[in-house]
Amino acid sequence: MIVKYCVDRKGADIGYKYVTKVATDFGTRGIITAEKVENELSSYIFRTAEIDKLLKAMSLRRQAEIEDLTLLNKWTEGLGFDYENVLFAAKSLKKGNMQKLDEFLLELYSIKCFSKEEISSYLNNKKSIYELAIKINKTLGIYTEGIDAVVETYTKKWLSYGFTENALLLIASYSFKSGKNQLADMDELVDYMHTRGFIDLSSVDDYFRKLSETDEFI
Repeated sequence: MIVKYCVDRKGADIGYKYVTKVATDFGTRGIITAEKVENELSSYIFRTAEIDKLLKAMSLRRQAEIEDLTLLNKWTEGLGFDYENVLFAAKSLKKGNMQKLDEFLLELYSIKCFSKEEISSYLNNKKSIYELAIKINKTLGIYTEGIDAVVETYTKKWLSYGFTENALLLIASYSFKSGKNQLADMDELVDYMHTRGFIDLSSVDDYFRKLSETDEFI
Protein backbone atom coordinates (compact mmCIF):
# COMPACT_ATOMS: atom_id res chain seq x y z
CA MET A 1 0.00 0.00 0.00
CA ILE A 2 2.82 2.38 0.84
CA VAL A 3 4.73 1.54 -2.34
CA LYS A 4 1.60 1.96 -4.46
CA TYR A 5 0.88 5.32 -2.86
CA CYS A 6 4.45 6.52 -3.48
CA VAL A 7 4.35 5.39 -7.10
CA ASP A 8 1.00 7.10 -7.64
CA ARG A 9 2.39 10.34 -6.24
CA LYS A 10 5.92 10.31 -7.70
CA GLY A 11 5.71 8.08 -10.76
CA ALA A 12 7.07 4.63 -11.61
CA ASP A 13 10.70 5.80 -11.62
CA ILE A 14 10.59 6.68 -7.91
CA GLY A 15 13.71 5.81 -5.94
CA TYR A 16 13.60 3.30 -3.10
CA LYS A 17 14.95 5.90 -0.66
CA TYR A 18 11.72 7.89 -0.72
CA VAL A 19 9.62 4.76 -0.13
CA THR A 20 11.91 3.81 2.75
CA LYS A 21 11.59 7.31 4.20
CA VAL A 22 7.80 7.16 4.16
CA ALA A 23 7.73 3.61 5.57
CA THR A 24 10.17 4.55 8.33
CA ASP A 25 8.05 7.55 9.26
CA PHE A 26 4.95 5.35 9.46
CA GLY A 27 6.79 2.73 11.53
CA THR A 28 8.10 5.34 13.96
CA ARG A 29 4.54 6.49 14.58
CA GLY A 30 3.24 2.95 15.01
CA ILE A 31 1.37 2.85 11.68
CA ILE A 32 2.31 -0.70 10.76
CA THR A 33 -0.92 -2.58 9.97
CA ALA A 34 -2.81 -2.45 6.68
CA GLU A 35 -5.78 -0.82 8.43
CA LYS A 36 -3.66 1.92 10.02
CA VAL A 37 -1.77 2.59 6.79
CA GLU A 38 -5.05 2.83 4.88
CA ASN A 39 -6.46 5.30 7.42
CA GLU A 40 -3.28 7.38 7.31
CA LEU A 41 -3.26 7.54 3.51
CA SER A 42 -7.00 8.33 3.43
CA SER A 43 -6.42 11.16 5.88
CA TYR A 44 -3.54 12.43 3.77
CA ILE A 45 -5.53 12.34 0.54
CA PHE A 46 -8.41 14.12 2.31
CA ARG A 47 -6.09 16.90 3.56
CA THR A 48 -4.04 17.23 0.36
CA ALA A 49 -6.12 20.23 -0.72
CA GLU A 50 -5.30 21.99 2.57
CA ILE A 51 -1.60 21.25 2.14
CA ASP A 52 -1.70 22.52 -1.45
CA LYS A 53 -3.11 25.84 -0.18
CA LEU A 54 -0.27 26.15 2.31
CA LEU A 55 2.33 25.47 -0.37
CA LYS A 56 0.72 27.98 -2.71
CA ALA A 57 0.58 30.60 0.08
CA MET A 58 4.37 30.28 0.42
CA SER A 59 4.88 30.29 -3.38
CA LEU A 60 6.15 26.70 -3.36
CA ARG A 61 5.69 24.88 -6.64
CA ARG A 62 5.70 21.25 -5.62
CA GLN A 63 3.26 18.52 -4.79
CA ALA A 64 2.13 17.80 -1.28
CA GLU A 65 4.07 14.99 0.39
CA ILE A 66 3.39 12.66 3.28
CA GLU A 67 5.75 14.60 5.54
CA ASP A 68 3.56 17.66 5.01
CA LEU A 69 0.60 15.81 6.48
CA THR A 70 2.66 14.92 9.55
CA LEU A 71 3.41 18.61 10.07
CA LEU A 72 -0.16 19.69 9.42
CA ASN A 73 -1.46 17.20 11.97
CA LYS A 74 1.17 18.42 14.41
CA TRP A 75 -0.01 22.03 14.03
CA THR A 76 -3.75 21.42 14.10
CA GLU A 77 -3.98 18.45 16.47
CA GLY A 78 -0.81 18.68 18.53
CA LEU A 79 -0.46 22.44 18.94
CA GLY A 80 -4.15 23.32 18.60
CA PHE A 81 -4.05 25.81 15.71
CA ASP A 82 -7.13 26.16 13.49
CA TYR A 83 -6.29 25.45 9.85
CA GLU A 84 -7.28 28.96 8.73
CA ASN A 85 -4.84 30.44 11.23
CA VAL A 86 -2.08 28.13 9.98
CA LEU A 87 -2.84 29.37 6.46
CA PHE A 88 -2.73 32.98 7.70
CA ALA A 89 0.68 32.33 9.28
CA ALA A 90 1.94 30.77 6.04
CA LYS A 91 0.89 33.83 4.02
CA SER A 92 2.81 36.10 6.40
CA LEU A 93 6.13 34.33 5.74
CA LYS A 94 8.50 35.72 3.13
CA LYS A 95 10.31 33.00 1.17
CA GLY A 96 8.73 30.43 3.44
CA ASN A 97 8.73 26.66 3.39
CA MET A 98 7.20 23.97 5.57
CA GLN A 99 10.21 23.90 7.92
CA LYS A 100 10.14 27.68 8.41
CA LEU A 101 6.39 27.55 8.92
CA ASP A 102 6.89 24.86 11.56
CA GLU A 103 9.47 27.03 13.37
CA PHE A 104 7.16 30.07 13.16
CA LEU A 105 4.16 28.19 14.53
CA LEU A 106 6.25 26.81 17.39
CA GLU A 107 7.32 30.41 18.10
CA LEU A 108 3.68 31.51 18.13
CA TYR A 109 2.71 28.54 20.29
CA SER A 110 5.38 29.43 22.87
CA ILE A 111 3.81 32.88 23.37
CA LYS A 112 0.21 31.63 23.07
CA CYS A 113 -0.64 33.41 19.82
CA PHE A 114 -3.32 31.33 18.08
CA SER A 115 -5.85 33.65 16.41
CA LYS A 116 -5.34 35.79 13.30
CA GLU A 117 -5.63 38.91 15.45
CA GLU A 118 -2.97 37.70 17.88
CA ILE A 119 -0.65 36.61 15.08
CA SER A 120 -1.11 39.92 13.25
CA SER A 121 -0.43 41.92 16.42
CA TYR A 122 2.69 39.87 17.14
CA LEU A 123 3.99 40.36 13.60
CA ASN A 124 3.38 44.11 13.72
CA ASN A 125 5.20 44.37 17.03
CA LYS A 126 8.06 42.23 15.71
CA LYS A 127 8.30 44.42 12.61
CA SER A 128 8.48 47.59 14.70
CA ILE A 129 11.30 46.09 16.81
CA TYR A 130 13.31 45.27 13.69
CA GLU A 131 12.69 48.74 12.28
CA LEU A 132 13.87 50.26 15.56
CA ALA A 133 17.05 48.16 15.48
CA ILE A 134 17.80 49.48 11.99
CA LYS A 135 17.13 53.08 13.10
CA ILE A 136 19.49 52.68 16.05
CA ASN A 137 22.21 51.31 13.79
CA LYS A 138 21.80 54.26 11.42
CA THR A 139 21.93 56.72 14.31
CA LEU A 140 25.10 55.06 15.58
CA GLY A 141 26.52 55.20 12.07
CA ILE A 142 27.11 51.47 11.83
CA TYR A 143 25.91 48.59 9.66
CA THR A 144 25.37 45.04 10.85
CA GLU A 145 24.59 42.31 8.36
CA GLY A 146 22.73 40.05 10.79
CA ILE A 147 19.94 42.24 12.20
CA ASP A 148 18.39 39.21 13.94
CA ALA A 149 21.34 39.02 16.31
CA VAL A 150 21.06 42.74 17.08
CA VAL A 151 17.38 42.39 17.92
CA GLU A 152 17.87 39.35 20.14
CA THR A 153 20.99 40.63 21.91
CA TYR A 154 20.21 44.31 22.36
CA THR A 155 16.92 45.78 21.10
CA LYS A 156 14.56 43.35 22.85
CA LYS A 157 16.50 43.70 26.10
CA TRP A 158 16.41 47.49 26.00
CA LEU A 159 12.69 47.52 25.31
CA SER A 160 12.11 45.06 28.15
CA TYR A 161 13.72 47.61 30.47
CA GLY A 162 10.92 50.01 29.58
CA PHE A 163 12.81 52.36 27.25
CA THR A 164 10.73 53.97 24.50
CA GLU A 165 11.83 54.21 20.89
CA ASN A 166 12.55 57.95 21.16
CA ALA A 167 14.56 57.46 24.34
CA LEU A 168 16.73 54.78 22.73
CA LEU A 169 17.31 56.90 19.64
CA LEU A 170 18.36 59.79 21.87
CA ILE A 171 20.84 57.51 23.65
CA ALA A 172 22.11 56.28 20.28
CA SER A 173 22.57 59.89 19.15
CA TYR A 174 24.55 60.72 22.31
CA SER A 175 26.67 57.58 21.86
CA PHE A 176 27.48 58.61 18.29
CA LYS A 177 28.42 62.17 19.26
CA SER A 178 30.58 60.96 22.15
CA GLY A 179 32.55 58.64 19.87
CA LYS A 180 31.28 55.46 21.54
CA ASN A 181 29.08 54.36 18.69
CA GLN A 182 29.29 50.58 18.91
CA LEU A 183 26.31 48.55 20.08
CA ALA A 184 28.30 47.19 23.01
CA ASP A 185 29.13 50.77 24.09
CA MET A 186 25.49 51.78 23.88
CA ASP A 187 24.50 48.65 25.77
CA GLU A 188 26.73 49.67 28.70
CA LEU A 189 25.19 53.13 28.73
CA VAL A 190 21.63 51.76 28.55
CA ASP A 191 22.34 49.37 31.45
CA TYR A 192 23.81 52.25 33.48
CA MET A 193 20.79 54.48 32.87
CA HIS A 194 18.36 51.65 33.57
CA THR A 195 19.86 50.92 37.00
CA ARG A 196 19.49 54.61 37.88
CA GLY A 197 15.92 54.97 36.64
CA PHE A 198 16.58 57.11 33.55
CA ILE A 199 14.18 55.33 31.21
CA ASP A 200 11.52 57.59 29.69
CA LEU A 201 12.38 60.27 27.13
CA SER A 202 12.08 63.13 29.62
CA SER A 203 14.47 61.64 32.17
CA VAL A 204 16.94 60.54 29.48
CA ASP A 205 16.92 64.02 27.95
CA ASP A 206 17.36 65.60 31.39
CA TYR A 207 20.29 63.27 32.14
CA PHE A 208 22.13 64.22 28.95
CA ARG A 209 21.35 67.92 29.44
CA LYS A 210 22.94 67.83 32.88
CA LEU A 211 25.96 65.98 31.45
CA SER A 212 26.30 68.72 28.86
CA GLU A 213 26.10 71.44 31.50
CA THR A 214 28.77 69.65 33.53
CA ASP A 215 31.02 69.33 30.48
CA GLU A 216 30.62 73.02 29.71
CA PHE A 217 31.46 73.93 33.29
CA ILE A 218 34.57 71.73 33.24
